Amino acid sequence: MKYKAFKDWFQEIKWLKDKVILPNDITIEKSTYITKDGFDIDGFNSLLFKTYNTLYPVSDGRRYKK
Repeated sequence: MKYKAFKDWFQEIKWLKDKVILPNDITIEKSTYITKDGFDIDGFNSLLFKTYNTLYPVSDGRRYKK
């Protein structure tokens, strides 16, 4: 499935206590983003954005590629 926007893809993520399940059934553990000060939501959201851009690159090269 091809997504038009990050926000559409983001809304389909299944959020669990210790991990998230992406729309294409990839699982990402949250444990590496737990710090002594709490959960690093900015870092985790950055990871999700980079993952989206890697999975769904645009043809002009503006998004990340592996």
